[in-house]
Amino acid sequence: MIPRVSRGGKLVCTHVQEQAWRGKWTNYHIPFALRLTGEVDTGALGRAVLGLVTRHEALRTRFFEQDGTPYQVIDPPPARTPFVLVDLDHEQIVAWVTEEVQRELDLTVGPVFRAALARLTPTEGVLVLSVHHFVSDGWSLRVLTAELSQLYAAEVAGTDAGLPEVPVQLADYAAWQRDWLRGEEPRSRLRYWQDQLEGLELLEFPPRRPEPGQDLTGASLRRHVPEDVCRAVHGYARAHGVSLLSVLHAALVVVLHRRTGQTDISVSSSFSGRSHAEFETVLANLAASLILRARLSDAPTFAELVRRCHRLALGAAANQDVPLQTITEAMHEVGVPDLDEAFRVHLTLEPRGHGLRTPHLGDVVAEPLAGATGDNPGRLELTVNEFDDSRLDLLVDYIPELLDAEWVGELVEEYFTTIATELARPDRVIGTAR
Repeated sequence: MIPRVSRGGKLVCTHVQEQAWRGKWTNYHIPFALRLTGEVDTGALGRAVLGLVTRHEALRTRFFEQDGTPYQVIDPPPARTPFVLVDLDHEQIVAWVTEEVQRELDLTVGPVFRAALARLTPTEGVLVLSVHHFVSDGWSLRVLTAELSQLYAAEVAGTDAGLPEVPVQLADYAAWQRDWLRGEEPRSRLRYWQDQLEGLELLEFPPRRPEPGQDLTGASLRRHVPEDVCRAVHGYARAHGVSLLSVLHAALVVVLHRRTGQTDISVSSSFSGRSHAEFETVLANLAASLILRARLSDAPTFAELVRRCHRLALGAAANQDVPLQTITEAMHEVGVPDLDEAFRVHLTLEPRGHGLRTPHLGDVVAEPLAGATGDNPGRLELTVNEFDDSRLDLLVDYIPELLDAEWVGELVEEYFTTIATELARPDRVIGTAR
C-alpha cells in the first residue's frame, strides 16, 4: 500500500520532474482537441471539468524552487468552474484552436490544466483540453477522458458519478518514489540495465540530423496495416506465445538492419511506468521510454529474433521503475555515450482498449481534430494502434526538414512487406536473399 503523505510543508517532486526542472524542459504540454457535433450541456460540462480538478490534485498543483530544487504546492479546489466558453464563427475556429493548442501553461503560476470550448452553433463546437506534461502523460489523458465522460453523464442526469476515491495522488507517488530509490531493489534493477546497455552501439538512423537551433515542425503519416499482415501478426503471436509488440519490434529491427548494415539495433519503446495497481489512476508523468537492444551478429532466424524481442520487452517492463536519468548516469561511468542518442527510432504499441479515447458526452459525437497536437520530439516515431476487431493502424511522426514524406512512405511500405515476408518464412536466417 502506497502511504499518503502529509500535505503540510514542502512536497517533493518526482525524479522526472526534478530532472526536467533542472534541465529547463518545463514548457511542454499535451493538447487534445475534439470536434463536437450535437447539443452540449455547457453547464454540465463545466461542472464535470470542475469535478476532474477537484478529484486530481495534480491538476491544481503549482511548483516553486528553493536552493535549486523544485517543490510542489497543492491549491484547494477552485470556487468557480475552471472552464473557458467562447462563441465564434466558423472562419475564426482555426486560429482559435491554434492559439489554444499553443497556449503555454505556467508551472509556477498555474493552472497546469485548461479546458476551453468554442461554440460555433447550438450543435457544433470544438473542445480543447490541455494539460502540462509535468503532471501527465498519455495514460493520464486516458484517465481524464474516461472520467470526464462519467462526470458529464452524471451531471446531465443529476446523479452521482460513483467514481471511487483516487488512491494515490501525485504528491504521494513522489514521496514513495524517493523512498523506493534509496532501497536495494532499484540497485538490482539498475544492474539489469547496465548488463543490457554495456558496449552499446548507437544506431545511425534516420540518416539526416537537425542542425543546432534548427526550427523543426512535426508531421504525421497514417496508414492502415493491410488485412493479410494483421492476420499474420496476430496468428504468429498467438501460435508462439509471444507479444504483438515483439513481432512488430522484430520486423522493425530487420528493416533497420538492412538499411544501416548494423547488427546492434536499439529501438526505444514506451512503457506505462505504472507497475503498481494503485498507480493506474494517478495523474503524473510516469511513462518510461526504454531501450530495447537487439543484436544480430550471430545471424539469427526471424523466429529467434522474435523470441529475443519478447524477452527484451519482458525484461524492460520488469525494470521500468528505474528513472532514465539514473540509468544514463550509471552508463556514463562505464563509458557508454549519451543515451539520448539511442532514442532516434521509437516504436509504441497501443493495445486494444489502451489507446487515447475520446470522451463520451451523451448524444454528442466527439471526434479528434486532425493536426491539433503538441510538439514533435524530433525522432522517428512509429505508433501501432490495435482495435477491438484486430485491425492495426500505423502512425508515423517525423520531421519534414529531416525526412521527406516520400522517404517515410517508402519506409512504411518496406515495414509492411518485411512483416509479411519474414512471417511467411520465420525459420530462415535474417538477411539471406529472397
